[in-house]
Amino acid sequence: VPPNPSRPPVTLPVRLAAVAVPAVVGLQLLLCLLILKNYRFETYAFRLAFLLAAGGWVIHHFLPRAARLPFFVLLSLATMVYLLGIDAGRPSIPVGLLRAGAIVGIGGVLIGICHLPVGFWARAGLLAAAGALIAVGRHRLLGGPEWGVLWPVLAAMFMFRVMIYLYDVSSAKQKPTLAQTLAYFFMVPNVCCLLFPVVDFKTFCRTHEDRPNWSTYQNGLRRITRGLVQLALYRLVASVLFIPPADVRDGSDLAQFVLANSLLYLKVSGLFHVVAGLLLLFGFNLPETNRRYFLASSFTDYWRRVNIYWKDFMLKVFYYPAYFRLKKWGPTGALAGATCFSFFVTWLLHAYQTWWLKGEASFSWPDLLFWSILAGLVLVNVLWEDRLGRQRKLGPGGYTPLEAVVLVVKTALTFACVSVLWSLWSSGSVVEWLRMWRLADGSTAAWGAAAMAVVMIATLLLEVLPGSFGGKPRGPAGPSWRPPARSAAGCTITLLAVLVLAEPAVQGLVPATLQPYLEVMARGSASEGQRGGNDRGYYEQLDSVRVQDRALQEVWLRAAIPPGSDVMVRVNDYRHLVFPPNLRLANYHGADFSTNRWGMRDRDYEQAKPAGTVRIAVLGSSHVMGWGVADRDVFDIRLEERLNAAADRLASGVKFEVLNFASQGWSPLAQLEVVERQVKAFSPDVVVYVGHSNDSVWLIGNLHAGLRKGLPLPRAYLAETLVAAGVTGRTNEVIARGRLRPFESGLLARTYQALADACRAAGALPVGVFLPLPRESARPAEIAGFTRALADAGFVLLDLSDVYQGKDREEYAGPDPGGHSNAKAHALIADVLYDRLTGDPRIDLAGLARKAVERKPPVDAPATRE
Repeated sequence: VPPNPSRPPVTLPVRLAAVAVPAVVGLQLLLCLLILKNYRFETYAFRLAFLLAAGGWVIHHFLPRAARLPFFVLLSLATMVYLLGIDAGRPSIPVGLLRAGAIVGIGGVLIGICHLPVGFWARAGLLAAAGALIAVGRHRLLGGPEWGVLWPVLAAMFMFRVMIYLYDVSSAKQKPTLAQTLAYFFMVPNVCCLLFPVVDFKTFCRTHEDRPNWSTYQNGLRRITRGLVQLALYRLVASVLFIPPADVRDGSDLAQFVLANSLLYLKVSGLFHVVAGLLLLFGFNLPETNRRYFLASSFTDYWRRVNIYWKDFMLKVFYYPAYFRLKKWGPTGALAGATCFSFFVTWLLHAYQTWWLKGEASFSWPDLLFWSILAGLVLVNVLWEDRLGRQRKLGPGGYTPLEAVVLVVKTALTFACVSVLWSLWSSGSVVEWLRMWRLADGSTAAWGAAAMAVVMIATLLLEVLPGSFGGKPRGPAGPSWRPPARSAAGCTITLLAVLVLAEPAVQGLVPATLQPYLEVMARGSASEGQRGGNDRGYYEQLDSVRVQDRALQEVWLRAAIPPGSDVMVRVNDYRHLVFPPNLRLANYHGADFSTNRWGMRDRDYEQAKPAGTVRIAVLGSSHVMGWGVADRDVFDIRLEERLNAAADRLASGVKFEVLNFASQGWSPLAQLEVVERQVKAFSPDVVVYVGHSNDSVWLIGNLHAGLRKGLPLPRAYLAETLVAAGVTGRTNEVIARGRLRPFESGLLARTYQALADACRAAGALPVGVFLPLPRESARPAEIAGFTRALADAGFVLLDLSDVYQGKDREEYAGPDPGGHSNAKAHALIADVLYDRLTGDPRIDLAGLARKAVERKPPVDAPATRE
């Protein structure tokens, strides 16, 4: 067959590349998926969207070029249908089709308005009117609560990008294709990522498939790798470095607060890198979203680096139109006016974004001052650069020593000023912010100088040295595949390192002082999980989970979040959170839930023990409280019924009451508070404490939370242990856990002993129960250690580790991720406990019953008035 001159010959390197490129990219994507799974970054829906995008990339890569953009559109729409298809925590394709169809339909109307054959301002007015109508629905005046899922997702796709789209299609010489438009608005990760970069439409279309695939793919993977690293570092900042404004007590705390708030932006930066990197995998060769913003050397430089897409959006849609309209003021006046106008719009649009994503908008003085001061600083820089000219390093000459010193100093000072501004933006009020600054002292300056020194070193390594040596000729250019290959090697090594550091076996090889930091990067911590409270900044507030977000969170978590999850109230003791009295919930973790007048999940009992009654108080955590089962099915209710049904066999006329004092997440230290504050008043004869495998973890967490609150320590041994471990109320939670780890078993044993002593002081026999969850398979050594600790503390031990022996454990596990006991398991536990309590001579329930009857007054005795 004669060769075809219109086609280049298929050489061996081309054939190798056809195999090597998908293999190398696929390996890196697999590592990214494993990191997302093991580190549990973001929501389940985000991780699932990444998985679907990675699988879609495999098909996309082998498609003809003409079919790739339509395929991306189909993948994006199918992902939206699948991810939105959640009804009561369960996947539902019809629900997904309905929700996705509504978003596409409303979005189609907005897109259609942009193409109407009328003037620009007429279309802008129609868009504003349509937005106002949608805002009515967002405010829940139209439609039912189920529409709450749609508005934030629709807003994330259209609230800013429709402005860019209208601007671009109005000035474009050629109309965009339908595939380009749909791909732009319904990008695959957007449905589960409300904080989405403001992608420019013209750039989105122009950069599609504008470079060889290998280069674009690897550029995207480099950004994804950078984003994953930044998300891990964010966890470290949020869990270890961040300190709430109320906890700022001295100059060192002030420096920590200022530094942490500026570093919290790592979350947004990392997320943007991951999202943009995914888009590059599908051929959209978009520019960087953020670029070394901590190393900005001026305020205009910071504005150019920190959120590049937002800066480009403001320049295109607001700054340049304002500048050209204000040119009659002269160049300097137009520059100043357009800059001030752009920052004013930025301030308004941030409030606008908060309202669309969270359903509420607030204007505060810290917010206004932050944008006003930043606008003033940028304006000064802009006018200075306009007068002297902006200096750039584009030539091969590099930096002179004087220029390097000036750059390093300017970068450090810019970082310090921006960090102080972020601390203002993150404060609840100006008064609170000024109160903190009254605490500034020498330690504030020392820590600030140390942070600036780190920035200076980073500037030398990342800015000065590459600028000095990067311009020198390196000989003839090598093959085009070498830069992507070097990038692939670097990304693969980095991803492997991040993945390996999450393994407990590897963490055990590093020094003990570093282990808590690796652990919190891999798994987060309780403090990081509480992000988004009123003590955090703008982006943390957008990322928070509130009552109005429940429907959307159910979609993202792919699990039902019951109403009333936030009903517990805070108390100023080591219980920390308690249920309020007389609570009635129709669906709490999948079942009806109620509390009596004492705040217990139980029947309503008189506090004074009736004559002729044997009382058994039950202590424990969520398992004992009855997570996921109805009130009538909790094992203490069933146990009480069985005891009363057989009461006459133990003693004629006796009555049994089994009181459930358990609550979710309570540690043994909390149980100690419960005995002394609640149980003692009910005069129990027996206290049954059901231990949990997490007792030691919860104990340290509750202890540290109490220290942070300044609560007095209930026992002297706690103070002795804290002194020996070097832990105070000022010690960070992660560091405190690491320091207390060697004391963990001793703390647990002595707390068990204090708990048993408190039960005896209340006149009750302490009974300790080891009861595993259905899916728990503790090793014999762990069971032996746990039961020995209870027995040594003075509890009468009842070992129920064999309660599911010979049974299918899945039949007894609830649907929740924790695998709590279901109603069938609670019935089994009640039966086993009945047999153990009535048959154990150490408890002697029959003897307690006889004594209760003996103390009971005769039926014909006159009633006494209390």
